[in-house]
Amino acid sequence: MEKIEQKNKNKNKNLELFIVFFKLGLFTIGGGMSMMGILHKVVVDEKKWLSEDEMMNCITLAQGMPGVMAVSMSSFIGNKRNHFIGGAVASIAVILPSVFIVILLSLFLNTIEALVNLSIIFAMLKGSVSAIVLNTAMNLGDKMINNFWMSAIAVLAFIAIGLLNINAIYIILFSFVIGLIFASNLLKRSFK
Repeated sequence: MEKIEQKNKNKNKNLELFIVFFKLGLFTIGGGMSMMGILHKVVVDEKKWLSEDEMMNCITLAQGMPGVMAVSMSSFIGNKRNHFIGGAVASIAVILPSVFIVILLSLFLNTIEALVNLSIIFAMLKGSVSAIVLNTAMNLGDKMINNFWMSAIAVLAFIAIGLLNINAIYIILFSFVIGLIFASNLLKRSFK
């Protein structure tokens, strides 16, 4: 009897994961960066699947991983919610809307191009996506950057990437090394 109840709970968790991540994949234009704010609202504030710290860890991990950020975040959250199957369900759900949209667009692209000037639509979308990403960066920055050292690293990373055109992977690796140094110093102090 308990096994049947557990199976039903897992099915319900997976169905809920699928619905949430399918909607996110369908309605967030601009990829993982624009998805972060909405994802935070749904997963932390509304569903309470992750704590604030867990969400910040999810974002940090997803940004440091190769591949699509939205898939990395959905895998992390789905796995946390319902293990491997949950991660797979959430990942598939967040990808499916894009697959369907690309297939539909490819079928009707010539017709759409004949009716509408697509460059105007794409220009408007770029402006909207830029605003969404900037808003997300400001909101999450307030939560993630909470001391002098994090502020210093954020400013230096911005300068290095934005002004000096240094590849972001070097900045991520540098930040990782700095984090290791700080963590090892904290461990040394705690054992004294």
